[in-house]
Parts: sequence; structure tokens; C-alpha cells
Amino acid sequence: MTSPFLSRVIAGAVAASAVLIVSASAANARDVRRTEALSGWSTLRADTVAAVYTEAQAARGKEVFKAVCAECHEVEDLTNGDFHENWDGTTLYEFFDNIRRTMPDENPGTLTQEQYRDVTAYLLQLNKLPAGQVEFAGDSAAASAVRLPLKALAANPPMSVHN
Repeated sequence: MTSPFLSRVIAGAVAASAVLIVSASAANARDVRRTEALSGWSTLRADTVAAVYTEAQAARGKEVFKAVCAECHEVEDLTNGDFHENWDGTTLYEFFDNIRRTMPDENPGTLTQEQYRDVTAYLLQLNKLPAGQVEFAGDSAAASAVRLPLKALAANPPMSVHN
């Protein structure tokens, strides 16, 4: 029997491919490590999401956020339904590039490239995308292949991810 969540995901599947890191759910006694190319979101499950940044990178991003971004932005504004609605399904590169081109609001483009990548990682972490073992590099080709499943993850967060 298909869950209502999975039915909505399948019905609204978009035609995109991304390499995703997959792990077994906590209910499964064994961990499974495999890479799977997905077409759209048709097979998105709570335990199937892209791991595109590291915990250390998100921690650095949190510090940049507190020092620079928190002046204008509250965490709640970057993790709520409106935020998910605006960014759900866009590519990771579009998300990163928008931050890089438009922030800080009063002086866009003034952070280092590393700071922009780190803040992006922190925002991904806040929005329940799991960390992996490779830092987000901001590479346009690789980041364009990953679409942000923000609404799906908010409703059904992953159990764990292994690289």
C-alpha cells in the first residue's frame, strides 16, 4: 500500500536525475550503502536524499550566519513553509548562486566563496538535508544536478545517510 506522501511525490514527479546517497531506515537492522540515479522525485523516500555538504562545513556556515546573516534573517524564516515553497524543486546551484549574488542584502558579493558555500551548507542542514563526507564545492555542474526536496524532507525527514 502506497502512503499518501509517496503518492503525492509520484504524482508530482519532475524529470531530473541526481546521484543520491541511500541508506536503510532505522527500522531496518542493517545499513545499506549504495548510489542510485533517480529520475525525478518518483522514488524519493525519507531515507533517500542527497548528502552534499559536511557537518564541519555547516558548523562554519553557522558561525558566518550568526556574524553576518542573523542581522537581517531569523532561522525560522529560512526553514518555514514559505521558504520551502519558494525553493522546493530548484537546483542546489540556483539556491547557492542566489545567496552568492544577493547577500548580504546591503552589500552583495562581499563574503568569500568559502563563506558562501559554508552558509549554503548551514541552510541545507537547517532544512533537514543530511550531511555527508564531501564538502559542498559550489560547482555549477554538480550542484545543478541536485534538486532541493524541501517540502518532502520537512514532511518526512531522512533517518540517516552514509557516503
